[in-house]
Amino acid sequence: SHHLNLWEEFLRDRIDTATAVLEIGSFEGRSALFFLQFLPKSRITCVDSFQGSEEHVERGSEYESDMAEVERRFDQNLMPFADRVEKRKGCSVVVLPALAAEQRLYDVIYVDGDHSAVSTYTDARLGWDLLDKDGLM
Repeated sequence: SHHLNLWEEFLRDRIDTATAVLEIGSFEGRSALFFLQFLPKSRITCVDSFQGSEEHVERGSEYESDMAEVERRFDQNLMPFADRVEKRKGCSVVVLPALAAEQRLYDVIYVDGDHSAVSTYTDARLGWDLLDKDGLM
């Protein structure tokens, strides 16, 4: 991402702490890899349906993707960090309330799922209930 320098600045104080990260929308896992490598004591929960949003399934779209292959690459990319990754396969509107019911809290939440305005707002709103005091979204 072209925002890595900004993320590094925001996360620098957390490098030596056990940071709980929630990623909403994982695709191939490249953002998750950044968090796991930059925050070596972190654990990450990755939420993705691996069905793609409109931009990924629309025929002829520049972002058209074989979502089964995307999920396979996600699994392969994160395999070296398997002990620090929790993969929650499902729609965020189902998985995030389930995490709230489990009373889970996160220090960092990265919202990058369906990029439509209403879905981004919904993910941020549902994520807010999972954000620990002094957390970063």
